[in-house]
Amino acid sequence: MKRIIPLALAALLLAACTNNEEQLKKRAAELCQYIPDHELLEKSKDYMTEDFYNVLDTMFYRLPEHEAMDHEWLYYFVTGNGGTIADYEVVGVEQTDKTHAVATISVKQKWEEEEWRAESGKWRTEDCEEHKLYMEKVDGKWLMSDFDEHKTDCINYIANNRKEQALRDAIREYLIKEIGSQYQQGDLCIPVLMMVAEEELESTTGRVWGDFWAMWYNTVGDTLKCVSGGNHSGLMTIAMQEGKPVVTAFEQTVDGAGNLASAKRIFGSHYDIYQNMHSNRMSARPFARSSCRNTSSATTSHTNTTKTTAGRRWNYSTQMATLHIYDIKAMAQRAHEDAAMREGLFAAMLGDDRNEAVHAAWALTHLPKTDNRHIAIHRETLTGLAVTTTDTSLRRITLTLLERIDWTLPDRDDAPEYYVALLNFSMEHMMMSDEPYGVRSLCMKLAYRLSLPYPELLDELRRSLLLIEPSELGTGVRHTRNKILKSL
Repeated sequence: MKRIIPLALAALLLAACTNNEEQLKKRAAELCQYIPDHELLEKSKDYMTEDFYNVLDTMFYRLPEHEAMDHEWLYYFVTGNGGTIADYEVVGVEQTDKTHAVATISVKQKWEEEEWRAESGKWRTEDCEEHKLYMEKVDGKWLMSDFDEHKTDCINYIANNRKEQALRDAIREYLIKEIGSQYQQGDLCIPVLMMVAEEELESTTGRVWGDFWAMWYNTVGDTLKCVSGGNHSGLMTIAMQEGKPVVTAFEQTVDGAGNLASAKRIFGSHYDIYQNMHSNRMSARPFARSSCRNTSSATTSHTNTTKTTAGRRWNYSTQMATLHIYDIKAMAQRAHEDAAMREGLFAAMLGDDRNEAVHAAWALTHLPKTDNRHIAIHRETLTGLAVTTTDTSLRRITLTLLERIDWTLPDRDDAPEYYVALLNFSMEHMMMSDEPYGVRSLCMKLAYRLSLPYPELLDELRRSLLLIEPSELGTGVRHTRNKILKSL
């Protein structure tokens, strides 16, 4: 009898542990539906710890300079931009203490078959990999507290983003107060920052090389009319004063005969990037200057005016600096309904203001699929921008637009130059380890689609993809690689 009692207690404890594990697995499966994949659902707030949700909410929606999709490990937690849908399965749960547990999640990647099979005619299989979902018990309820330990990554990224934004704000303030004061003033001064390079010398000082502009405008009804302004390239010295960055010195390139020599001296090893940014913009933007100056505030023009749409003043340079995802979607909706607005966004992509170009391009990616025909009209110009821009965000978003359109060739022996240029670029950059995962993934997709008319190029593509080590890739680009290889 004495032996029966301990055995019964052990059985009860085992049953309790088993039951608790099953309850945790069930809860983990429920929490999987709120893993921030492509977007952060508003109702996720009830299924996450307060600090984790706040970090993600800031990451997705609150950053003034949100670089959409440049960091897939932050913005796309599971499927990346590989064109897949995640199917979650809880493999097991380990409770580490009374209020913390870690669930192992198996994620199968289901391909968006209807679009991919239209081109290759082949059925897609699934890839599978594991992730870690961290749980914390708060007020008697298990909540998601982290995913793949990305919470710390997000916190660090937000801090760096705010640091970069503070730096840009300091430069804008300097351009308005110190440079703008040298010109005839109007109602509004718009600074334009084209950052060439940054160098942090110490924790309290740094240097920024850039191609900067300060332009003054008057408001005339619903129009901004340029009054004065100009270009100021050079090296700014930055110092921290009372916890904020401040421009303490600005060495500018000289005008006239000494311009080239001063630019080479000031920009040094960054000169080629500066020269490409400052002097060769026309090569990448066939109609950039004429179109952009007529429709999107023309920050480099002294004679243009900017009209607005639907009676609302639309100044990209001033408004786009603080756009969030909901603003972007609203812009896309207006562009869908208004052809002039849509063309204004395309022109803004090709302009000289970096923020303006990125946000305009981002808005265009939110156009419905029915508007792909409007994107296709600009395929040559978009290709020129994608293969020449030095801005990784603009490159990735432009490639996103190019990947959306139909690339069927009427005659495989008569491919236009831009088609060949994009194919060569895609083949080269999908192999470059220093490119963001989003760019590499898009290049793989474009290389595959553009190579379809040419069996010999498909074979070259297969060999190139096999040279890429999957373990060195992020989730999204790894699945894209595997998907294409299964198609070849």
